[in-house]
Amino acid sequence: MRNTAFTLTALLALHSPPLAAQASCSSDGAARPVALFERFISADCEACWSDRATPAPSASALVLDWIVPGVLGDDAPLSAAASTDALQRLQTLGRQAPTSTDVFTAPVEGAPSARLRVAHGMAFNDYLGTSIAFTPARAAPGRTAAATDWRFFLLVVEAVPAGTEGTPVARKMVRNMVHGTAASIPKCNTEN
Repeated sequence: MRNTAFTLTALLALHSPPLAAQASCSSDGAARPVALFERFISADCEACWSDRATPAPSASALVLDWIVPGVLGDDAPLSAAASTDALQRLQTLGRQAPTSTDVFTAPVEGAPSARLRVAHGMAFNDYLGTSIAFTPARAAPGRTAAATDWRFFLLVVEAVPAGTEGTPVARKMVRNMVHGTAASIPKCNTEN
């Protein structure tokens, strides 16, 4: 049975060139951004999406675009892309939902010796498996950090090139967010 499953998997891979050509992707070797630049756009403000004067960061910043649900609800021009995750992010930042566009910038902080690795595999039936690995910097002698002190946010982001979908600037649209604490992650048994 095990050989049959392996053979079927190998045959499917050979007969599905687009699937065989895809590989996993990780943050290995990626330059660390020096700043986080977030644009929050009200779903009520279609002109904000197509504004040629859209605020832009320096090249070394990580840019995220959030569409915030507006007062028009489902009748808002950008309601199809609006996410309640944007409201949660604004609440975390202590900011109100904008009526047009709001920008938040912050330096990327963290110990230089800490390591963060994010990876994903091939998409399968509209699902995408991801992994996050974090190795904290060594604590100073006599000081330890509890594992529960660490929080994570994993964002599903869609790249929207400039000149498409009515936007004059390239965007990284946040489509979904998963978050938690280190304590909420189940520990995997790696023993055989």
